[in-house]
Amino acid sequence: METVYNNLEQKTNNILEHTQMKIDYKADVPADAKKVLSTKNTLFQNDLDVNDNEVTVFGDIISRAVFINENDKFDSNEVSNRFEAKIPLKDAKKYSGLSAVARLIDDNIIDVVLTGLSSKSIRYVSGIDGGCEIKTNATKIGSFDSAVNEKFSIEDAVELDKNCEGVISVDVNTVVRDIVANSGKISVKGIISLNVFGIKGGDGGSVPFNSYYDIDFTKSFAAENLTPNDYAFGNLILAGVQTKIETDKKLMLDVEIIMQFNGVVYKYTEIQNVVDAISPVQELAFASGNIEQTEVMPQINSVVDVESNINVAGDIGYVSKVLSVDNVNFGAFNVTPVDNKVNIEGIVKASVLAETEEKMLLNFPVEFPVSLFVRAEGIDREHNVLTAVSPVSVNMKARRGQELLIDIRVGVSVIASQTKQIQMLSEIIVGKDKIKDESAVRIYIVGEKDSLWDIAKNTNVSSNEILRQNPQLSSGVIVGDRVIIYRQEVVQF
Repeated sequence: METVYNNLEQKTNNILEHTQMKIDYKADVPADAKKVLSTKNTLFQNDLDVNDNEVTVFGDIISRAVFINENDKFDSNEVSNRFEAKIPLKDAKKYSGLSAVARLIDDNIIDVVLTGLSSKSIRYVSGIDGGCEIKTNATKIGSFDSAVNEKFSIEDAVELDKNCEGVISVDVNTVVRDIVANSGKISVKGIISLNVFGIKGGDGGSVPFNSYYDIDFTKSFAAENLTPNDYAFGNLILAGVQTKIETDKKLMLDVEIIMQFNGVVYKYTEIQNVVDAISPVQELAFASGNIEQTEVMPQINSVVDVESNINVAGDIGYVSKVLSVDNVNFGAFNVTPVDNKVNIEGIVKASVLAETEEKMLLNFPVEFPVSLFVRAEGIDREHNVLTAVSPVSVNMKARRGQELLIDIRVGVSVIASQTKQIQMLSEIIVGKDKIKDESAVRIYIVGEKDSLWDIAKNTNVSSNEILRQNPQLSSGVIVGDRVIIYRQEVVQF
């Protein structure tokens, strides 16, 4: 008699490094700038290079200044700076599906989160060769199976206001609306939000304007061995933006948005593992072990509208019109899972370009608290929650001079998980020979919690043999039943 073992590879998706570092770059303001109205730095993440003990994230930081030039016209200037963020990671090449998310958290501070898949082997008992009866169980083991890191571009065009005289800047935000696992592919639905700051003609001459345009898109990526029963998770990283004005018949803004989807696949594998065994001739000892499993719920993606209002500082003066809002950042947020929803509280920071009643242009920072929730069926307080929150668009209006009314759309992605322990047989040890039962007949009285398997184990006779001699048990065992077993008629296991 010999125990048969199988091995199952289980992968987990881990945050390998989370670090912040200083990046030096230049943000030049042109010499002809009479007044700087706003500045913004945007990070575009491009490539990832993996060496033995180091991972390098490459990208560009675009520094833009909006200003009044020497001709008293609105103007802008952009400077591109290449950056490299080197992250020490021992044995980096042993991880599969390495991906990084880099973002600017200050003018020259970059925050990098590095994730990857690590694997371990699970050994379990799958059978026993020889004369014994086994009891098996179908156990589902969850595992992150593979990573999908794909760069792609979306080309589209939006129609500008017919009175538009020029576009000064275009800011881009992206958010995931849905991720669907299909046979052999992942489909990602998302929104690209364009924040266009430009100049248009009016009754009083040229005036600045700030408009948002949404582009809906769906993109599919190949994912080997993916089935509709699997889960797919991921986020979008902005890698580049190209814009061009077309004036043929209509005034159109052509855009090409370069993004990268960083995703992982989570699937369940069903195994048949031995949970008990009966040997007619030898004693069996059982050793159990716990398998730690992270059970993950499907990713929840939502776009939430949040309204707020703030009072501007007294030294700013009377604000008559908000011209643009940029540098919007949702930070310092707290996430609390409760029954069937996730509560999120945080601080939104932004830069506001406004016009005062004296027709002066001012640029000033604002920050305000926000509170929102996302419906999440099946989530409770015991879940661990990873949340990504990003602004999609912001609409801000002045009221009564000292008050700003704010309507902000926020994109939220939530991944909820629970860690559970699964107990499985890790080993069956064959011991000494059993003492042979010489009795001709064995009568067994069914106890309160007895099953057919319990009767077989207590009598040292296979369940099939018990049913053969007691066919009335095929419809189930009843407490108090007399089970009669004739030893001389017992067929071998």
